[in-house]
Amino acid sequence: MRKELSQESKNVIEGYLSLPFESGQPNCPYFNNTRDRKRAGFAVQIGKGSPKEIIEEAQSYAIKERVDLDNLDQEALKIFLVNHKLGVDCSGMTYHILDAETKERGLGSLSSHVKLSLVTNPLRRLLARFRNNQNVSAATFAHQDNSTEIGLKDVAPGDIITMIGPHQTTGEELPNHILLIEAVDYVNDEPQILHYVHSIAAPEEGVYGHGMRRGQIEITDLNGSLYDQSWLEDGTQNDDIYVYRREQNAGRSSLRHPNWL
Repeated sequence: MRKELSQESKNVIEGYLSLPFESGQPNCPYFNNTRDRKRAGFAVQIGKGSPKEIIEEAQSYAIKERVDLDNLDQEALKIFLVNHKLGVDCSGMTYHILDAETKERGLGSLSSHVKLSLVTNPLRRLLARFRNNQNVSAATFAHQDNSTEIGLKDVAPGDIITMIGPHQTTGEELPNHILLIEAVDYVNDEPQILHYVHSIAAPEEGVYGHGMRRGQIEITDLNGSLYDQSWLEDGTQNDDIYVYRREQNAGRSSLRHPNWL
């Protein structure tokens, strides 16, 4: 048996995985630019845009530069997006998918549920209320005001995996990260395979290889830790680089349930 997110949420995911341009459907690049808010009123400029907003912004650049996007194939479209700093970061992706899911469950907009507890400046917190999606991060979703840690046996679509803080052994500072569970396969009412999506950029992926992707976690020990399980992403399981990335995040990872779902 499989449990999945709502169709509206899946539509958002597919929109990121295959941005629907006329001439090609590249996966959405990773982008985060929260420090340089040249156009702070536009979430798409800081890696927090929806698939629709990313496409519209690309079209705006194309008009200004007299570029016919219809003449660009899928690879050229990905290059165009990256060169124009258009994409989504992991928390921006999570926000838009969970916003769709929250609405489909009749719970209203996500902005009425997410608490920006990490924003401590009173003036900034006031302004952040009107730009909720621009002020969320992986740490925001991982905060106890927004989610609760759960065990593998309780996992369900809409839950998140957060990776917060430095390397647990070396103390190396690592970027915070978040993955979203889009579906869960069950056998005898116990979760067996978790299907997740995330947006990520790793140095080994080069300038244009990053972005949205899918992966899965096969639960081999229901009582074990998250990283005791079998992870598979883009057909890669035992690659040295991928194993290293997994080990980096061991001890930083937490399976969490959004408090409002």
